[in-house]
Amino acid sequence: MMASLEFELTVRDVLFHRDGNRIGCFPHVINIAVKTGLSFITSLPPLNEGETDDDGTEDYWRSLESDLVSRVRQLITLCRASGNRQDDFQDTVMSMRKEMQKNGMRECADGSDNADGLLERVVVLLRDVDTRWSSTFFMVDRFLELYPAIERFTTNDPKLSDTVLFSAVDIQVLNDIREYLYLFHSIQELASAEKTPTLSIVLLLYEGLIEMLGLMKSTLPNLAHTIKVSLRKLHEYVDKARGTRIYALAMGKSYDPFLIICNSQTLH
Repeated sequence: MMASLEFELTVRDVLFHRDGNRIGCFPHVINIAVKTGLSFITSLPPLNEGETDDDGTEDYWRSLESDLVSRVRQLITLCRASGNRQDDFQDTVMSMRKEMQKNGMRECADGSDNADGLLERVVVLLRDVDTRWSSTFFMVDRFLELYPAIERFTTNDPKLSDTVLFSAVDIQVLNDIREYLYLFHSIQELASAEKTPTLSIVLLLYEGLIEMLGLMKSTLPNLAHTIKVSLRKLHEYVDKARGTRIYALAMGKSYDPFLIICNSQTLH
């Protein structure tokens, strides 16, 4: 399409270059980077020669290999399989919330701990959608919030009593995956919060995201292989963006050096 546009404008003596004016969709690129990273999350790197699992990563990696995001999706589908099941799950959430309110939001009647403030509001489980940005983050985030209710609901329902639930290690790993996903979501929120055209800040957002992902490899070392894949995909698109003159034009028209520095610092 860009080649056709270049041809049509050239015959009309309008200067236009197919690559120099190509603008990528920022949310689409972020979504691709997330999905590419998640597709490699179960592809664990081999241990280096002489390296052992003495640091306690074996259980963590075993949890990763079970494909937690797919398991989350399957468990949500079970809880939302029919209207009646959705109603029953909602009743479970409301019942647990009342128990926690009665006990000062500390624990349920069965002793389930609520130290993190889970189930403080009545909400429903969410499913991710390929065409919706950040939907996987929202799905995982809501799953973790409602997991105490999921655990009780599946345990008390005879039809779901054989459901494989999440271990403490699984929940820990899923929280790390949530943190990884939240970084991409927060960058998109920065762009969507703007009330003016955002083309002038896109390269700043890309660079900020790349820098923070680099730091995240040290804070989430067991997800480093996933983060590296996302970084490679981001670099691929950023390299293309750097060759597009329209980004530089937008930055030159919209920002003076002081404002560019301020926006860069906002990312951190």
